[in-house]
Amino acid sequence: SKEVTGDNDSETSEMLSGNDDLSITSLKEVLGMRNKRQQTLLLLCAGEKHNQLMKAICQSGQLTKTVLEEALAEQGPDGETPLALCQDEEVLVAILKSVDLEKIGITKVDKKGKNLLHNIAQRDFNLAMEHIISRLPATQLQDLLLQPSISNNSNVLMSAATHSSEKCLKLML
Repeated sequence: SKEVTGDNDSETSEMLSGNDDLSITSLKEVLGMRNKRQQTLLLLCAGEKHNQLMKAICQSGQLTKTVLEEALAEQGPDGETPLALCQDEEVLVAILKSVDLEKIGITKVDKKGKNLLHNIAQRDFNLAMEHIISRLPATQLQDLLLQPSISNNSNVLMSAATHSSEKCLKLML
């Protein structure tokens, strides 16, 4: 991945402006670039709570499904993925519906040992949880739900209970 030298996304905006016909290769390069904090464009959008911008990028029609899935699987300096950082359930569900869960790194964990389902449960994003539950094979789902975090050894169900995420907890039981 190339490194972007600025601390904000102005360089990326400059690269995109005036070029309405970026090739798939250059779009892949742009999505793989990292700033000084080792954030990609999608990590930056999610981390800064620019969820609608992240959704617009993902649904722009300018990316192949493979390029989008690779960009969503990228991890930040703390191991988080763009979807794990997403603070908007509607955006999260819309993106999840358009990708193969296996290819977006759903089994990846951050430095605390938390997978995407830990984050979804903590926010009580029941629609996102329901979508994932309906699409994953039972054995893989069980492995993800019971995966303990490194920080406090809590699995996804425990995280839901700790954060009073009643809707998600009911879906997982």
